[in-house]
Amino acid sequence: MPEVTPGPMPGTDATDLLQRLAEDIPRRGQLAARMTFKRDLVARFGVEQAFAIAAPHLGVPRLQTLHRRRVRPLIDAARQDAVTCRDLWHGGQVQEVPPMRVVGEGRQGPVKIGSRSMYLACLEDVLLRGRSDLLIRKGEALVDLEGAPFAPATANAEFDPGVLHAEADHLWTMEPDGPVPRLKEALMLTGARTLDFGHWLIEYLPKLAIARLAGWQGGMPVLVDRTTPDNVRHALQAMLPPDAPLHTVGHLAPIRVDRLWCMPDTFLVGFYPSRTGNGQLPQRLALEHWRAVSDEIFAMGGAAAAAPTGIDRLYLARRPERKKKLVNHAEIEALVSRLGFTLIYPEDHSLIEQIRFVRHARHIVAPEGSNAALAIFCSPGTRMCTLTSPDVQLLAIGNAIFDALGCQATLFTGPMATDSPSYSTEWMFSFWNDYRIDAAALEAFLTGWLAGA
Repeated sequence: MPEVTPGPMPGTDATDLLQRLAEDIPRRGQLAARMTFKRDLVARFGVEQAFAIAAPHLGVPRLQTLHRRRVRPLIDAARQDAVTCRDLWHGGQVQEVPPMRVVGEGRQGPVKIGSRSMYLACLEDVLLRGRSDLLIRKGEALVDLEGAPFAPATANAEFDPGVLHAEADHLWTMEPDGPVPRLKEALMLTGARTLDFGHWLIEYLPKLAIARLAGWQGGMPVLVDRTTPDNVRHALQAMLPPDAPLHTVGHLAPIRVDRLWCMPDTFLVGFYPSRTGNGQLPQRLALEHWRAVSDEIFAMGGAAAAAPTGIDRLYLARRPERKKKLVNHAEIEALVSRLGFTLIYPEDHSLIEQIRFVRHARHIVAPEGSNAALAIFCSPGTRMCTLTSPDVQLLAIGNAIFDALGCQATLFTGPMATDSPSYSTEWMFSFWNDYRIDAAALEAFLTGWLAGA
């Protein structure tokens, strides 16, 4: 691949695409907007000219050279090339997700998932970036695939800050030219979704638990992204061994690690979520293993998480400025308070305190979102009621995980707020529409639910 120098090229005019990029960033976020921008550039100008135009406008450090890298499943590199690969659980089994308990509108169709293998692998001489899942090693692009081919049409690989274009079995990657910061050894907790607190609950803390269950005991830095939420960062500092300090990777910046310890995702998201599907089953950690993962995370919280709270009924409130707003939140909060629930905003407490609250509660109610995802740390026998809109299909597997944890989970739905300024019919945004909950109907349900009905 000849080297291409980033910058304007004769005969190219991308003014309209640059304007659209500027307009898309506030609405869709930086990486999602840039994904579309890169695709449009490649479609209009081809890969090499697109690179020359895009690199100065993507806000990503060290996009200096362009390479065509063969896609290889991470699991193959782990089992065939790793210095060490410690298998924890093997995947490949098909599981049927039990039907959700739904009160109100919203029903799921049949859902099946494929189970994922869990392992801890140590790979030599790896190049990675902040906010990226992609590993570059020996001229290959390692992608967290298992038992399924790479699918460019639905993988949305251009979401990755270092990927310009995806082909059937290759990625065009934008990489640094020359030396980059280097570590001798590290455990990887960086990734595409590390800025989202909810993904730490369901993805990155579980990955740390997988490492510990596979025998990792520290003795090296732990890589985290600059955008990692502060409450997660503080919790990690308390949870990790003293000889495993946090090492912050520069925002979207490259780093090379001589010996990188890495784990697969507990659920396969890919580079960016897509609802179009590719004929493959969604892949998740087998439902029967979630209790072991949850218990390991709770154990990392130590005595601070284990101390009783005396709170049996817990309402995990969601602030009204967040997306997927419960528009009559004040009415619902007043209702649950009358029914004896203690209301907390999780973000007002440390992550270990949040785990403690959930672990000791017996009845939990929460609007859907990262606050509701905290129920992953519940004790067996806990009852969980999630308030949400009727768009519940994406919640099927999460509810199945709650059930697998021994937490009886129910969805209580209310209509979407079509009068909300943020209301959308686009699939990418409709799941996050605001909604209302009928207070009288919820009170009637909770009265019986609290009595054991």
